[in-house]
Amino acid sequence: MTENSTPVDAVITWVDGSDPRHAQKLSECLKQQGIKRPTTVSQSRLNDSGELDCCITSIFRFAPWIRTIFIVSDEQTPSLITKLLDTPFQDRVKVIDHKEIFRGHPSALPLFNIRSLTTALWRIEDLSNRFIFFNDDFFLLRPVDERDFFREEKMVVRGRHTQFKHLSTHGQFLSRLRALFTKRRSGRASHLLGQEKAAKLAGMEKRYLRLDHNPHPYLKHTLANFYSAHPNLFEENIHYRFRSEKQFVGEALATYVAMAAGLAIVDNTLKTLQIKPADQSAFRIRQQIQVANESKQYAFACVQGLDTGTEETQSIVKAWMHQRVGTLEQFLSSLDANKTIYP
Repeated sequence: MTENSTPVDAVITWVDGSDPRHAQKLSECLKQQGIKRPTTVSQSRLNDSGELDCCITSIFRFAPWIRTIFIVSDEQTPSLITKLLDTPFQDRVKVIDHKEIFRGHPSALPLFNIRSLTTALWRIEDLSNRFIFFNDDFFLLRPVDERDFFREEKMVVRGRHTQFKHLSTHGQFLSRLRALFTKRRSGRASHLLGQEKAAKLAGMEKRYLRLDHNPHPYLKHTLANFYSAHPNLFEENIHYRFRSEKQFVGEALATYVAMAAGLAIVDNTLKTLQIKPADQSAFRIRQQIQVANESKQYAFACVQGLDTGTEETQSIVKAWMHQRVGTLEQFLSSLDANKTIYP
């Protein structure tokens, strides 16, 4: 039973970098801009290693109260759509093209930039006022309730209050000093800087909530009102085809605008397990998994760059994902066997 009659939807951003058409589009865009391929669109970031199936299966299993799942893609349709045909979930997963959320802004396309996308997700037609944004490498680890994301008319957000680092006077001085001697790798736009920019735009001065890397709730009407009052900010942030340090983080702005309006509650009861197969040893990953398995506080997981790990680390992570969530085929088969009726 929910405490609010407004439904909750989920929005997932997804891309399949192995698609030749997408690869050609990316290549042409890089050529037109006269730049090398940024690390933010490296092949590993664009590959689909089954994370999307795991993400959606986890929502079906652990958050059945979510009404519709919208998959935002660039002229691509994931194979799981075929798997859902003639199932109770056929109409609960919809593919949304970039052209829809950037309607009225055709010059922004094509783009290969998550920050531009998260700035415009709220423009999906028929999207509920309350929705949750998932990267395709996020998934749920256990049953969660609507109240874990929304309570009454407010969002539930996770993070820790911290002082500005990049945008403080001291931080800006250090950034200029570093710029004299070093050059940031192309596309390595700081995520924290993007959060700080969003916090400043929302009116925060000394401290802000440094957000965790987990599913983020949105209140659509707060963003619509904000961008209606500041259309230039929306226009500027979506017109970067590749991630830029000049951009703010879209999901961060959604949080800070709601906080400024008194429509957000900070609750860090639930935790996120973040795994980076390329940077962590098999021993470290096993340790993290054991901690998450033994604690009920761990409700979310993020696996960044699954295919960048060694064969051993990939095998460990995939086996755990299947154990904790299962595959979409297994989930659908269990419904047939048990004749479970889902809402």
